[in-house]
Amino acid sequence: GRSWSADRRDAGIRSWAAHSSVPVINMESAQWHPLQALADLVTLREHLGDPRGKRLAIVWTHSPTPASHSVANSLLHAALREGMQVRLAHPPGYELDEEVMSDAREVAVREGTEVATHGSMEEAAEGAHVIYARSWGSLEHYGNPTLSASRRARHANWIVDQRVMDLGEDARFMHAMPVRRQLGVRTVFNILGPLTNPAHVKRQLIGVFRADLTETFCRVLEALGAERALVVHGMDGTDEVSLSSETRVSSLERGEVKTFSFKPEEAGIERKEVAAIQGASPEENAGMIRSVLEGRNGPCSDITVLNAGFVAVVAGRAPDPAAGAAMARETIRSGRAAALLDSLCLASRELAE
Repeated sequence: GRSWSADRRDAGIRSWAAHSSVPVINMESAQWHPLQALADLVTLREHLGDPRGKRLAIVWTHSPTPASHSVANSLLHAALREGMQVRLAHPPGYELDEEVMSDAREVAVREGTEVATHGSMEEAAEGAHVIYARSWGSLEHYGNPTLSASRRARHANWIVDQRVMDLGEDARFMHAMPVRRQLGVRTVFNILGPLTNPAHVKRQLIGVFRADLTETFCRVLEALGAERALVVHGMDGTDEVSLSSETRVSSLERGEVKTFSFKPEEAGIERKEVAAIQGASPEENAGMIRSVLEGRNGPCSDITVLNAGFVAVVAGRAPDPAAGAAMARETIRSGRAAALLDSLCLASRELAE
C-alpha cells in the first residue's frame, strides 16, 4: 500500500461485506488476519491447554521482506481475549497502529490480564511460555520501500535464537514462516489456495501445478458443490491452458469427470514459447494487460483469449474453447474488455478513498 491512513480502513473487504448476500471471510486485509489468529489459538490450546494466564511474547524479527501488521494485530487481540498476558517487543519505529493498541489495552482490562510493550526481545521473552516471531513494516515509512529497507537493515540483530528461547519458561516457538519461505518446494498450501474461494462459485476454471492433480481437483470441487469445472495443467509446467504445449484438461459436468488433452491449434492459435509471455515488473505487466485489452495482437493476446475461451465454456457461454476464444477476441475488439477494466480501476480507487 501507499497510504496507511487509507489502507487501515480495510475499505475493500468492508465493502464486500456490506454488499454481499453471503458471509464474507477475511482471508487477510491490511489491518487484520482473523483466520491466522484462530489457527494460532488452536495451536496454543493444543500445547498449553487453557491459555488463560500464560505468557505470550510477540517479537518483531528482521526479515528481507516484512509482512503486514495484520497477523500481529489479530494475534494480540485474540490472545488477550483468551486471558493471556501479552508482551510486544520491537525496535523503535515499529509500533503497531495506535487504535489497535488502544483497543488491545481495553480488552486486557476487561479480561483481567495485561499487555506490555518492550524495546528489547530479551525483556519480552523473560519467563514467556510462547515466543512468536513475526516481522512487520514501520508505519512511519509505510508506502516507501526504500526508507523501509534502510530502517530494517539497522535491526538485523533482531533474531530469535536459542539464547532468547532459553529466557522463556520451557518456551515454545511459533511462526516459522522464514523456514517455509526457504523450503523452495511446493506444499499443501499451493493446493488449498484455489479451493478456498470465499465466493462459493459454482463454476470454475482452475490451473494446477501438477498433471496428476487435475482429476483430484475435480472431485474435490464436486464435493464442495461445484456444478461445472475445468481443471488444467500445461504440459510445459504452467498452471494454465498452455500456448507452447498440450494441456491436460479434466472436466467436471453433472457429476462426471472426463480427462483429455488440448492443443492450442484446436482454437486456431499457433504455438509460442513460454518466454514470449513472460512478465517482468508490475508496471510492465500492467502495460502488457493494457496492450492486450487495447487490441494489440501477439503471444500475450493469444494466451489471454485461449484461457478466456475455456472460461466461456465453463460458464456455459460457448460450446468449445475455439468458440470461446473467438468470443474473447470479439470482446477485446469491441472495446468492452478495456471499458470493464477502466470501471474496475475506478471502483478500486473510490473504495480506497
